[in-house]
Amino acid sequence: MFPEGAGMIELHAKIILTILLVLYALMEWNLLVYRKFSKKPLAAYPKVSVLVPCRNEEKRLDSNLRSLLTQDYPDFEVIVLDDNSTDATPRILEALKKSPELGSRLKTLKGAQLPAGWQGKNFACHQLSQAALGEWLLFVDADTFHTPGMLKSAIQEAVDRRAALVSTFPRQIFTSAGDELTVPLMFFILLSFLPMFFTDKKIPVARSAFSTACGQFLLVRRDAYKAALGHAGIGARISEGPILAARVKAAGYKIVLADGSDGTACRMYAGWKQTFEGFSRSVFASMGGSVAAFLFFIIIQTYVYHGPWALLAWAAAHGAITPMIGATLGLAAALPIWMRWRIHRRTGMSARWIWAHAISIAMYHAILINSFLQYRVFKNTSWKGRSYAAPSA
Repeated sequence: MFPEGAGMIELHAKIILTILLVLYALMEWNLLVYRKFSKKPLAAYPKVSVLVPCRNEEKRLDSNLRSLLTQDYPDFEVIVLDDNSTDATPRILEALKKSPELGSRLKTLKGAQLPAGWQGKNFACHQLSQAALGEWLLFVDADTFHTPGMLKSAIQEAVDRRAALVSTFPRQIFTSAGDELTVPLMFFILLSFLPMFFTDKKIPVARSAFSTACGQFLLVRRDAYKAALGHAGIGARISEGPILAARVKAAGYKIVLADGSDGTACRMYAGWKQTFEGFSRSVFASMGGSVAAFLFFIIIQTYVYHGPWALLAWAAAHGAITPMIGATLGLAAALPIWMRWRIHRRTGMSARWIWAHAISIAMYHAILINSFLQYRVFKNTSWKGRSYAAPSA
């Protein structure tokens, strides 16, 4: 006979393991769907405008632009908008423009003052799009880095899949345990909760359903961008990648989310403090500002990722561990770590901290709660020296 409470522990252990097995199956399916960028050569290469908004990016801008200016693509331009930076960003741009090898392909813009009703990045991207000459527009963040073949493979992916928008989540580079514990959850949550098979499929009853994209890397054809009203249609909203993808898909164009991590990387944040502040600005917005989604992730993730450890501790303290309980809870605790290993290996990220997955989830929840409070309670958020009252999700 089970000690008192052991039967309930075994029931919860089986429920948790069942949910995790479903999430694991979805992740493995997604890893198949999230295929690498195409390597199929093209007969012709359309003109591409590579557009880089930057504000106070002195630490990473030089390496970013050098990696973009040396792409092995036959017809492209690089346009950078300095969004009223107060650091060395303008001097870096001026030095690159004077470079005999790189300066001829680089065009720089001075950003206008931010008008009411806009987020800074959206307005910067809008100005860049107006100056662009290419048939395709590639929006990349200033903290990304690219291999020489990135642009060619991204266009090959778009043409091969007949897509009007292609996005990828760059391979993430870490500078501390704080960002390494939290940033990879972007991939983990995407691959274990979103059925990516439907991302490029038309859903008649909900034209933008299952759409998502990463604002760090957005390649979009000019006609589709205009049909979706571009960044002007986003205005004051935050987390522009998923929103633009949804608008492009709703306009009847095909969007594709593919794995370009071999060709593009990003160092988003330096340390826990910057990670906490940066993700707090965007994580609740990336859920569309949905309180239901906020509660869903808090409750489900606490149950399936913290539940096994809590139940193991309770069972051990009360002498209620049976072979079935031990095996079920042990597997439930280990499975997310195995999932993380699969994802990190596929995307080229360091796997040093995957064993601390439960800690990562707790840190993510702290960010999510802070993001929720910024939007729904304090109605104010800030980033890079700008404060936004009553931000729109």
